[in-house]
Amino acid sequence: MNNKQPLSARYPDLLAGGSDPALSELIEDLETLYTSQPLPARLTRPGESGLPTDRRSTFIPPAPQAGTLASSKPRRHRSWARLNALAAVVFTTLLVGTLVATFALARRNAGPASPGTNAGVLCQTQTNAARFPLGDVHMMTDSTGWAVSRSVNNPDHFELVRTVDGGCHWKIVTPANHGSLFASHYAYISESAAWVELLDGQKITYARTTDGGASWQFAVSSGPDPLASSSGASVTFLTPESGWLLSEIFQGTKRTGVALYRTVDGGLSWQKLLENTLPSTPGGSLPATAFYTGLTFLNQSTGWVTADAGGAPDILLYLTFDGGKSWEKQHVLMPQGISRLDGGTIVEPPQFFSDRDGVLPVLFWSPSGLCVYVTHDGGENWQRTAFLPIAQNPGFDAYLPAPVPRFASMNFGWFWQGAQFRPSHTLVVTHDGGQHWGTSKVTLPAPYVDATLDFLSEQVGWLIGQPGGSTTTSALFKTTDGGQTWQRVAYSVS
Repeated sequence: MNNKQPLSARYPDLLAGGSDPALSELIEDLETLYTSQPLPARLTRPGESGLPTDRRSTFIPPAPQAGTLASSKPRRHRSWARLNALAAVVFTTLLVGTLVATFALARRNAGPASPGTNAGVLCQTQTNAARFPLGDVHMMTDSTGWAVSRSVNNPDHFELVRTVDGGCHWKIVTPANHGSLFASHYAYISESAAWVELLDGQKITYARTTDGGASWQFAVSSGPDPLASSSGASVTFLTPESGWLLSEIFQGTKRTGVALYRTVDGGLSWQKLLENTLPSTPGGSLPATAFYTGLTFLNQSTGWVTADAGGAPDILLYLTFDGGKSWEKQHVLMPQGISRLDGGTIVEPPQFFSDRDGVLPVLFWSPSGLCVYVTHDGGENWQRTAFLPIAQNPGFDAYLPAPVPRFASMNFGWFWQGAQFRPSHTLVVTHDGGQHWGTSKVTLPAPYVDATLDFLSEQVGWLIGQPGGSTTTSALFKTTDGGQTWQRVAYSVS
């Protein structure tokens, strides 16, 4: 006995407004084929392993209004949407059957599957990630990159590590018997070149490598650190030989000034270009009292130093044309629509992608937000993009600075919104140099609640998950689709 309802009753939205014999026949055929070919259960659970994202909040196309987080969705006629979905299921069923046969033949002919194809986890190796958390990951290519690690058994000892297989294995390349990395005194220069400062008791060693850590050149200094004893230092290299280091000067625990150094031999020796200490700062130099955030050089003569203005409503950007011997404050306009500031700003070092094209991120305390400035004339002028407000969650410091955006190109940039911001645990990206931003909710597996990210391109990136701001453990994930899905990297360190 057939108890099935008439076709018009089962699909009233598709057959509303009268009967179309051709449409009825098509729906009948599609229903017969669909019900006779059940979809594999595994296809109904995307992201069952690895790091899934919330599919309700994928990357969003730019909104018409600049400076806001996009949240639009395309509209589609309901009847055609349902018909298209039914047809798509049938197509998927047929395609899966073909692929299963193809993959079975390929597997029989090609041997074992390559790493990364098992349950969404990359690098099927014996992992020791729990013992060696990673930090400051920066990939130079899809396979080669640098990071800092430390053993949980010796949390005060930091190691420089390098990968050549996309993050599966990280090799400790810190020179042996010279101590630990000293704070932020290190630089990733290229995929094979790096510079580090090592501290072993009172012995200080500068070391450089140009072959990925296989060999090192050293310069040992005894006594006080010529580069100052502060951990608040910023290093930049224009080439493996030419670099600059900006360091704060302390007397005891009190910050009293700033010093700038230059190297032309890869960091084995440093020449002091300037030193300014309280109570005064000479004209044409860097202020002794500023809280510096970093420096960037475009060529051997032109460079920028950036700073945190504290509570002052000012944008602190300093420019040199003589390699760092003298400096002048460069004027930058406030973002459009911001008539006054109730708090200060934080200027991050500019990133350049040619001798003329670069971006300059500026963070604002109150109102909370950020603005990306762009240049197409080598930094002579900086044009402001739209101001992006950043909402803060209640219960956190009301004057937290906005997250710092990073860029992989003039168009593509990103930042991570942690628990202190709304929406939290969110990847925020731009594809037009900061004019518009879109969000993607990332669901971190327990116990990871915080993250830092590094993108190589618009599609390929890495995420380090950390539990509640702790650095005693971490997990590494990789995306190849712009952050829509993530696979866990079961890495090892040795």
